Amino acid sequence: MNNSYLSAEEAQAISNAMPVNQVFGVGEKLKNALAGGAQLGQKWYLDAVNGNDDYDGLSPETAFKTLPYAYAKLTANKNEILFVIGGASALNLAVAFTWGKSYTHLVGLAGDTAFGGRARIGHSANFTTMFTIDASGCVFKNIHWQFGRGSTTNVNGVVLTATAHYNYFEGCHFDGALHVTESGGSQAWRMLVLTNGVRSTTFRGCTFGDWTVVWASAAGTLVEFGGLNAGTHFIGCKFIINTSSTSMIPVKADVDLGGDYAYVTFEACNFISVNASPAVVVGVPSAGKIIIDGSTLFNCDAWSASASGKVLVSSPVGSKVGGFGVTPT
Repeated sequence: MNNSYLSAEEAQAISNAMPVNQVFGVGEKLKNALAGGAQLGQKWYLDAVNGNDDYDGLSPETAFKTLPYAYAKLTANKNEILFVIGGASALNLAVAFTWGKSYTHLVGLAGDTAFGGRARIGHSANFTTMFTIDASGCVFKNIHWQFGRGSTTNVNGVVLTATAHYNYFEGCHFDGALHVTESGGSQAWRMLVLTNGVRSTTFRGCTFGDWTVVWASAAGTLVEFGGLNAGTHFIGCKFIINTSSTSMIPVKADVDLGGDYAYVTFEACNFISVNASPAVVVGVPSAGKIIIDGSTLFNCDAWSASASGKVLVSSPVGSKVGGFGVTPT
């Protein structure tokens, strides 16, 4: 393993990708150590435009070209980092891809836009799931997942499996279905799926959805919970809803989140419909609580469909703006 020190730019990029006291278990101390040039796991580079899989991948100038090849070089549980250099072309997957190495990290080196970022992962073939995460303790920073290319075979954009715990996403863009074939008719497309059992996942400053393709299918969704997903947090995220169906539910959560005391939170999030007005934006769990704190609805009718006491909102239900107090719905 290469034990060279991180450059100042690399240290800052990784430091920014790490939340305090959350991912690696040492929080602020690790961030300070990185800023001072401390050693971490091996650094690898990937460049879809200028890279070459015959290179060694150890510097931006000698970056790999394809994601599967670069990923094969990573060693699990070593806190290694794969930097994706942003550019004019996406990393288009010819086969379905699985990120299955725990404590390895994927960081985009591009403008930190949280929408339409240039460190992109798409697909050039059709398959049920484009990108599967089957690992724990990983950081995904500034990555843009682009899903949909004109086939009903394409169903899922990004799926976290039941063993993918304690992962952290920051500044990522989970695009909506980008083709009318995936998003039309009765196609049950899902941009992000949290499989039954995956827990303790955090999304900070991420964007879900797009305004460029209208979604006709009422069965499609941006985020779908599978159950037992306690400890999932969305912080400062935006949900861009471009649907022609008022029946579409952008966040499907009609499941047992993990018992009566389990919870999922949406803190300071915006739900923005740029087309039809969805009747509700969040499903009602059969067990557990969804806590919506300081978040806003724009051109959406209501947070949830029934007065179950399982969706707790820190603003009046019909106000469509933030406020004080808690209203159970």
